[in-house]
Amino acid sequence: FQGVAVPPMQRFPNCRLPVTARPLGNIDYSDPVAGGRVPLADLRGRFESQLTPHFKVKEFAAPRIGARRQYVPYARISRKLVEGLERVRERIGTPIEVLEGYRYPALNRSRRGARRSQHMTGRAASIRADGMSSRQLARVVKEVMGPHVAIGIAPDRLQVDVRGAKLEWTEGDGRRQHSVASGGTVRFPDCELRIANGDLTGFHDPVTGGAVALLDVAGDEHRQMSRHFSVSEFMSSDAISGRPQRYVRVSPELIASLEELRVAIDRTITVTSGYRSPSYNLSIGGATKSQHMTGRAADISGAGVSPRDLAKEVLNVFGPDIGLGVYQGSRLNFVHVDLRGQPVRWTHHS
Repeated sequence: FQGVAVPPMQRFPNCRLPVTARPLGNIDYSDPVAGGRVPLADLRGRFESQLTPHFKVKEFAAPRIGARRQYVPYARISRKLVEGLERVRERIGTPIEVLEGYRYPALNRSRRGARRSQHMTGRAASIRADGMSSRQLARVVKEVMGPHVAIGIAPDRLQVDVRGAKLEWTEGDGRRQHSVASGGTVRFPDCELRIANGDLTGFHDPVTGGAVALLDVAGDEHRQMSRHFSVSEFMSSDAISGRPQRYVRVSPELIASLEELRVAIDRTITVTSGYRSPSYNLSIGGATKSQHMTGRAADISGAGVSPRDLAKEVLNVFGPDIGLGVYQGSRLNFVHVDLRGQPVRWTHHS
C-alpha cells in the first residue's frame, strides 16, 4: 500500500482507535480545558469494540443532543482513565456502569456542566456499581487509582477524573460544593484548610461577593496545598506593617491548575502575588476590581521561561476562559492568570 497515508492510532489494552485532527460534520469537538491533551478518536464502526476486558467504546462515547441512543462519531477517551477503571472493576469484582464519559462543548453546555468540565477533555467519567454507595466506591477508586485522582461524590454516582490533581468534592440537592469538605474546611490537592469564622469585613471580596471561601491559615502558613505550592506563597500582606496576614482566599481550582502547569513545563514556578486583601490591593495601586481579591488569581514566573512562552503554556493548561496578562520588559517579567470565567487578554511592556 505504498503511498497510502495511515492515520495515527490511540492504543488501548484491547483495541486501537484512529486519531483525527479534522473530524467530519459540524460539531465542535475542541477541548477548551486541556488543549486536546487526549486526542480525538474516530469511533465510526467501533462502538462495540472492547477498550479493556470490561469496558466498550460506546460506554465513553458522547450522545447526540436530545438522542440518548445515538452517538456522535468522535470522542476523547483517556487511556489512563479507562485502565484505572478496569483495575477498579477487577478489585470490586462486580460490574461498573459508566453513566457518562466524553462531552463535546455543546453537549456540556446543554447539560449545564462546569465551565471547565473534565468531561470535555476525555479524562472524566461518571460511574456507579451495584451494591456499593458512592462513598464506598470512592474509597476503592482512591486506593486503586492512586493519590492524583479527582473525585466528585453524588448520592447516585461518582465522578472520577485523571487531570493529575488530588481533589474531592460533594454534590447534593442539585448543587455542587467545589472541594468543600465537612467540618468547615476547604480541600486542596494535598491538605485541608479551615474556613474563617466571624465578621472579617477587612477581608471581604468586592468582586464576586466571596465565591472563594476565606480561610484562617494561622499555624498553617507553611503547609503544602499541592506538591509544589504552599500556603505562604498566596498570603496577603498587611498594608502598614508588611507582615503576612492570617486570612487568605485561594481557589482549589487555581492550585490544581498551577500544579498541572508546573508538571507540564517541568520548571520551577514562582508566585510573586497571590491573594490580596482589599487594603493591601489599594496600597499597591491594584485595580479596583482586581481578581487577586477573589482568591482566583496569581502572578507567576517560570524559571528559564519567558513570560510570552509561559503564557502559551498557561492557555494550554487553563483553557481560554481566563484572564491572562503578559508583563515583559526590563523591570517586570511575569504572567498574570485568573479564573474569571471569560477570555480577557492584555500585555504590558516595561
